[in-house]
Amino acid sequence: MCFPRKFKKRLELKSTDVVLPNEVWVTYSVCGCDPDACGWEGWILESAAKKSGKKKQQLYVLGDNCPQCGKNLFRTAATLRFTVSKNQVPDLVPGVDYRVARAKYI
Repeated sequence: MCFPRKFKKRLELKSTDVVLPNEVWVTYSVCGCDPDACGWEGWILESAAKKSGKKKQQLYVLGDNCPQCGKNLFRTAATLRFTVSKNQVPDLVPGVDYRVARAKYI
C-alpha cells in the first residue's frame, strides 16, 4: 500500500514522539436510541488523558455515533478506568510474531 509522502513523518511516529495518556476510560454502549437503530453494542473509548496532579490534558474524546450504522449511541452505566502499567511490552512482537511490510510513499 502506498501512502502520501506529505504524511510520512506523522505515519512513522513512535511512542517517544507523542504525548502518552496515563488514564483511559471505556464505556459499554448500545446503538438503541432510534427505532431503526442497528442494535450494535460494545466497548467504546470514552477518553484518553494525560493527568498530572490536578491538571488533565484531554488527548482523545469519542464521538457519539455507532461504528456500524452511524446513529447515536446510548452509554450504559458500565464504565471502566484503565491506568498505565509499567510493563509496556506488547503481546505480539513485530518481526517475530508477524511480518511487517515497509511503507511505500508516493
